[in-house]
Amino acid sequence: MAFRFALMMPATCRIFHAFVRYKCFVIKTLKGNSSADGWLLMAVYKMTPVLLGIQIFFIAAAFILNGYIDKDALPGMLNICVIAFICLSSLYMVTVLIIDLRQSDWCLLKQLLTPRYVVRLVCATAFFTCVLPTYHNFLIYVQERQCNIQATTSLAALIEYLTIIGISGFHFSELFDLDLVYYNVIEGVSR
Repeated sequence: MAFRFALMMPATCRIFHAFVRYKCFVIKTLKGNSSADGWLLMAVYKMTPVLLGIQIFFIAAAFILNGYIDKDALPGMLNICVIAFICLSSLYMVTVLIIDLRQSDWCLLKQLLTPRYVVRLVCATAFFTCVLPTYHNFLIYVQERQCNIQATTSLAALIEYLTIIGISGFHFSELFDLDLVYYNVIEGVSR
């Protein structure tokens, strides 16, 4: 229960952050003119918070399901949730990279000179290259239910760590996108 709570608390802040980031992008970069880049890019911009929300739903569902126990009651449901998470995470990362490129006026060199964009690009690349081998090892683990030291190879563990670092670093780098937006928590006092 605590693990699920630890996932969902930052998840709601991340969805709120993505929504505020989209609104700031429309105000700062597009100067309130939402049709400046055409309907296709505007749809990409608008779907960013929605993609993150659906991504978080599928990873929460994958955490709730136990692949070994629930394979009889809900066959294939864990696989569907993990595949949806992988696809939505990749799509979300691509949309954020497109928004980043648009904020630099479509200048890739200008974007590569900013450290947070370089970190984001490296983390996205690490995630894209390592997520499918990690998923393949996950399927082997769920099907055979190995619980010993020899359950996985060192290379498989390294690839899994690179996947985790990739997605964590990508989302962590997004925290620096909003310059003047602060979260304030005020303790309420009842009288």
